[in-house]
Amino acid sequence: AANKPYDGTTSATLTSCTVSGVVAGDVVTCTGTAAFDTATVGTGKTVTVTGLTLTGAAASNYTLATTTATTTAAITLAVTTVVAAPASGTYGGTGSLSATLSAAGAPVSGKTVAFTLNGSAVGTAVTDASGSATLASASLTGVGAGSYPTGVGAAFAGDASYGAASGTSALTVSPKPLTPAVTAADKAYDGTTSATLTSCTLSGVIGADVVSCTGGTAAFATASVGAGKTVTVSGLALSGAAAGNYTLSSTTATTTAAI
Repeated sequence: AANKPYDGTTSATLTSCTVSGVVAGDVVTCTGTAAFDTATVGTGKTVTVTGLTLTGAAASNYTLATTTATTTAAITLAVTTVVAAPASGTYGGTGSLSATLSAAGAPVSGKTVAFTLNGSAVGTAVTDASGSATLASASLTGVGAGSYPTGVGAAFAGDASYGAASGTSALTVSPKPLTPAVTAADKAYDGTTSATLTSCTLSGVIGADVVSCTGGTAAFATASVGAGKTVTVSGLALSGAAAGNYTLSSTTATTTAAI
């Protein structure tokens, strides 16, 4: 009988059946149905062949002493495949990770898949009936904004029946939007709309990230004297060590000041 990878069944494949005592020149062989004693992985496992019958041109001249015979063969670990799905999220947020586990093209359920982001462990999930494991809210903390072709990792450690497997996929982390708030200085009438930006603060910065807004050109709505006049600041930009992880929700902001 042939060796086979684990498939959860006791089915076996009869590879040959020879008979002894055949007269020289006679054509006679045998065939039957083979089965392992158990479905578990192992070597030297008993295979029983039942329902043996004779075939061939001279078969009618012979009879089998028994219609059952035994041999041994192995059930090996099933070869598995892990396919990780691409994932995305926003800097400092979370992302949904998923992967499928299969063996011989069939889904494998009830198995634990471990996920990583850029090599760092973020959690585990168990495969469902379709072989899919999903980690719904994996933390993206510590992963900078950018594209990582193999940023998502998924691995199955293997067990007594299934071999280990792993796979990777792309991770895309988008910059986090920040909202700017500006202030402008009062000024004496000078016949122009020019204004001076005095501060620009950002809401939404994570932890101790160093990021600030700079630049920008400020202008009053009109050049006439007045209090609480609208000042529009345009052309704002981000600077600082962590600026690449963020984006401005708008490069324009408004405040009020007096002429």
